[in-house]
Amino acid sequence: MLSALYYAPQKAVRETVIILAHGFTSGKYSLDHTANYLSGRGYPCITFDFAGHKLGATGGELREMAETVLQVRAVLDWTQQNLAQQVVLVGHSMGGAASLALTSEMEREGRKLVGIVALCIGENPSQGFAGLIGKAMLDARADYVAGSPARVLLTQLDSLVASIPPFHATPALFIAGKQDVLVSVERVAALAHRVSPHAEVLALDTTHLEAPDKSRSTLLQWLTQHV
Repeated sequence: MLSALYYAPQKAVRETVIILAHGFTSGKYSLDHTANYLSGRGYPCITFDFAGHKLGATGGELREMAETVLQVRAVLDWTQQNLAQQVVLVGHSMGGAASLALTSEMEREGRKLVGIVALCIGENPSQGFAGLIGKAMLDARADYVAGSPARVLLTQLDSLVASIPPFHATPALFIAGKQDVLVSVERVAALAHRVSPHAEVLALDTTHLEAPDKSRSTLLQWLTQHV
């Protein structure tokens, strides 16, 4: 059972729900400002906690990174059964990888998403944790996840990203952080061009952790154009 929050606008501008998926070692709280901002402008939003993330309320363990794709799918299925057929996925870092993988699966199944937005996720995402700053961040936050060791999960995240097949029909936006010491702009662009040849790629003045908050107005502009 996944713990989630539904942000219901006073007046929805579209019959489309935005599902926001958080990053590794984080929780749905990290997307609260973004979801509030979008719902205040008419877009219903859902945030949820991935299993094993101790700063969230879902509980359980994260043993395999592939489980994150199944969990985003579970939220998507519930949303389409109970709220709206039209859905945009927004994923930050690990949540972006899971959302991209699900987008590819959806296209292969003939199921359509309105769009996908991936924040601060690129090729070889574990690479950023090899440097001094990355190692310090991982040492400080590794215990925030119950299940397999953090470095094992990050290796699995590399494999998940590398295995994402290209998709073509779903509008896609990739956002990179110019100050992101974990995932460079170049690696975000490389992933975007590999999995979605027609994707938009934007580099914003933000760090890795601040990206959801710093991307709010950009997200709103993109949604206005595509939803």
